Parts: sequence; structure tokens; C-alpha cells
Amino acid sequence: MTGPAKALQLIENEDDLRTYIENARNQLHKPVGQLLLEAGMVTQKDLDLAFILQKSHPGMRLGAALVELGLVEELTLQTVLHQQLGVPHINLERFIIQSALLRRLPASIAREHCLLPVMELPSVIVLAGAKIPSQDAYQDLRFLLQKPVMVVIADRMTLLNRIGQHYDRIEEHLEEEARESGVKIADSAEDRRLWLEAEYLAKQTPIVKLVDSFFQEALRMRASDLHIRPRREDVELALRVDGELRTLRIIERHLLPAVVSRIKILATLNIAERRLPQDGRIALKIDGKDLDLRVSIMPTPYGENVVIRLLNPYSAVRAFDQIGYAPEDLRKLDELIRHESGMVLVTGPTGSGKTTTLYAMLQAISRAGLNIVTIEDPVEYHLPNMCQIQLLTSQGFGFPQTLRHVLRQDPDVIMVGEIRDAETAQMAVEAALTGHLVFSTLHTTSACGAIPRLLELGISPQLLKTSLLGVLAQRLVRQNCPNCRVREKIPDIITQRLGLTDLAPFEKGQGCKVCDGYGYLGRRAVYELLEPDDELREHFLPTLSERQLHAKAQAAGMRFMLGHGLELAQQGLVSLTEVYRACA
Repeated sequence: MTGPAKALQLIENEDDLRTYIENARNQLHKPVGQLLLEAGMVTQKDLDLAFILQKSHPGMRLGAALVELGLVEELTLQTVLHQQLGVPHINLERFIIQSALLRRLPASIAREHCLLPVMELPSVIVLAGAKIPSQDAYQDLRFLLQKPVMVVIADRMTLLNRIGQHYDRIEEHLEEEARESGVKIADSAEDRRLWLEAEYLAKQTPIVKLVDSFFQEALRMRASDLHIRPRREDVELALRVDGELRTLRIIERHLLPAVVSRIKILATLNIAERRLPQDGRIALKIDGKDLDLRVSIMPTPYGENVVIRLLNPYSAVRAFDQIGYAPEDLRKLDELIRHESGMVLVTGPTGSGKTTTLYAMLQAISRAGLNIVTIEDPVEYHLPNMCQIQLLTSQGFGFPQTLRHVLRQDPDVIMVGEIRDAETAQMAVEAALTGHLVFSTLHTTSACGAIPRLLELGISPQLLKTSLLGVLAQRLVRQNCPNCRVREKIPDIITQRLGLTDLAPFEKGQGCKVCDGYGYLGRRAVYELLEPDDELREHFLPTLSERQLHAKAQAAGMRFMLGHGLELAQQGLVSLTEVYRACA
């Protein structure tokens, strides 16, 4: 090249930049050699030499050949490539940055990618950067700003100075707002930075809408739990519907910190803490319905794992006759829960609907003049006309300590959320023997299993015979969708293990739009009720196993859970495979 390269003109103001953007389409896709030639930076002879070198090195680009020959400087080539892509250079010192536009781009993103918003047009937001971002970065920016973006090139040092100047001022303003609202900010510089960044992200419309959409989808699908599970490459969002965990969608990993920060702020948790587990609670109104959300956050190698329990009082608190008991069993249960004293137990694994059943029992007997006190961990739903007590285990008030105080409150009926230890079991039995009606739960697989479990906890056989009114064991089975039921093909292993010979035409849901293609719609209880008579009570002995008690109860005419499940399957309400899964 015979002379110095002619520098491309810098854009000095917003009007010139707007004009450039409007006319940039005319420059797009021009060959880089033509652009260099038109700018007077190379001659045709220079290009011919570069073409010869390019042919001798397959895969080499023309620009790289010109740099290799010393005909064009690397910086000059980059400038021209930017022009080829429609990326102009601006004199950032001449641009006035609007604070409203700055607030739309989080400080962490601005600093990480070295970007600064400079202008918003009807169809695009213009960002100044030291280089062209990656395609992934463009997608991030478009999501955060909710608009297409265009990056123009600015001097790196000037850009860094302006980013620091503007975002330091914004963070100072955020901190001032936080302190005025009474929010405590961590003392360390790093925690303070994390808090301010999380506070900023939580207020961004895209993140707010994204988290709200999670809750709305969970409510629409009748989910009991929402899971946000980070993985190596992405983040899985899953919902537990009818007891089954279903993947709702996959989101990109870079969204996880912002999403978790939003949830932490809603749950009033420590945003800067990312190394220890945290638990919290969120009260929301979605689509006109009040929701109580219990939040659990656990750190993992790939980020923070979030599980949110959705407590919907409109669907969880049911009348006693709406759970699905047979008329004869409903009558028996109604008689049991109307005793003046004694103990009624509900057993089953976690998630089997024990709390829902206990609440239904309490509502069935609730009336004026009756003092009902519950001890729960946690209080899941607030019931009228009852005194509900939340355990304070962190302060040394577990079930036995709280129950001891409750007995001094002149209760008629006591609900103990769970019998977990010998002290709680002993106090519950003594309360049942001293004129109180006691409801509680145990983690046993069957109704008969409650007897040896209580004996293991130190309850004497004589006290158990006198105090126990009945035991209800239950599971929740998924109901067939009534809109898509078809005949079920039963695997041989199920018929063999259930001992079925004369098979009725069982049914199952095949999946439709109503049930989102799963074949199930809602759940119902499958249960067994142990109502011991005097003869069976004589067998409440430590030497008698659960299997032996089961045989005694069967001889006395007790119907077991599997039998109830088979009845439901014969009616087409549930599939035989579902009964086998839950009861066998």
C-alpha cells in the first residue's frame, strides 16, 4: 500500500447515528476487499497479492491475507469488518446517556460484556461495546431488554469509564432506597454488591414475568410442587402434578441467578447467601386466587436448587364427604371422630394426603363451644374457629414441649401433626385417656402397622387398648381421565402378583387435551380402616407382628387397601396398574 490508511469517520451524535442505522442496509454484505478499496486503504495491486496468498493457503480469509502481507493493520481490518456488518464506530464522549435506559440493563451484564446503552429507537436498542458480542450474549441482551439490540463500537477505555461512572451512581441510589425502606444490607463489599445486583435484577420486567409465568403454569396444572433444578448445561423446570414430577420446560443456565434472586426477594431471604440452605414463605395472589408458597433453596454444584410447595386452600381443604370414602366407611369414621375422648390416627407415607384428611375431620366436628387446638409443623392451611400453633423447633419447642403447654389451654380436641418420638406418643396417649379427643399421624405402611410402631415407642399395651379408637391408612392414586378412557392391557406380572384369574375389563386413560396427554386427572384416596373390637385389642402385644395382626383383622372382616383399590379399578375410576403401584 503506497500511503497511510484513511481512517473511517467516527459518528459524533445521535442524529448521525440514527441516519447511519437507517442507511446501514446499503453497506451490508459488501465484500471486505471492496470496502477497503472504496475507503482508499488498499490498491487493486494489494488485493491481487492477497488473492495469490489466499489461494496458496486454503481456508485463509482475504482480510487475514492482507494482514499477513503487512498491507493492512489488524485494527484497521476490524474497523472495516464492523462496517461490513453494519456496526459503526462512535465517539462515546459526545453521547448523553439516559438514566431510564441505563436501568434496563443490569450492571453485572454491562460490566461482564463491556456494554453501555446509548439510544433507543422504535425497533432496536443501541448499545456501545468494545467488540461485537457473541450470539449467546445477543440472546441474553434481547431477553433482558425485551427488544432487538444493535451494538456499535466505542473506545474501550472511554467505555469502561462511562460504565463505572453511570452504574456506580445507580447502585448508590438503589442502596439509598433500600435503607429508606428498612432493608438490611450485608456489611461486606462482596455481599453488598450481590445484594444490590439481585435487587436490581428482581425489578426487571422480563425476570418478573418469567417467574410469574412459572407460578401461573403451576396453578393451571394443579401442581403441588414446583422444582427449579440446575444442571450442567441448562436448568429444568418441573411440576409435581398428581404425585408425578413432570418437566414443564428447560431454561438457559444464565437465567438461573436472576430467577433465584427474584424468588429470594419474594420470600424475604438473604439474597447474598448462596452457600447455605434457606427456607422461606411467599404469599401471592394469582388469577384472583390467594396462594401460600413454601420455598426451600439448596446449593448444588451447578447452582441453587429451588423447591416450592404450593398450598392452595381452595383445592386442599375439603369437606369430609368429598375425599372419596364409601358410605359405610364414612359412617364409621364419623362415629369415631365424634367421641369425647380417645385417639384417631391417620397413617401413610409423605404425600399421601394425611393432613388433608385430618383437616376434613376437624372441620366435620367443628362447632361453637368446642375448643380445637392444632400443633403443626408447619401450619399449612388456616382453618376457622380453631387455634393453630406453629412449632418453634429452633427455640426448643417441638411436638412434646408444645403439647405440654397446649394441655393447659383447656382443649377439647387436639390435633398433633405427627407422632415422631416416644415422648410425643406418650403425651398423646395420656391426653386421649384424660378426656381429650386426639388426632395425629404416623409414618407406617398399613393401619395394622400403627400398633407395633406405638408399642416400639414405649406405649404400654394396656394404655393402647384403652386409648386407640381407630386407624385410617391411605394412599393417593391417580384417577383415570374420564374423557379418554380405553381398555387397559394388564401385564402378566401384575395379574400373577395380585392373584387375579377372572379379569374384568379394566380401563385406563390414554391421554387427551383435557389431561395434557397424561391419561390422569386428579387423585383420590385409596384406604383401609382399622376399627379394633375388644377381641382384636387383646392382641395388642409386643410379641405379635404386623403380619399376624393383619391376619387377625382380616378374620374379623376388615377390608384392606388393596381390596378398596381393586373396587375402584373395577369401576373404571383408576387403572389396575395404578392400584398395583400404590397398594401392592
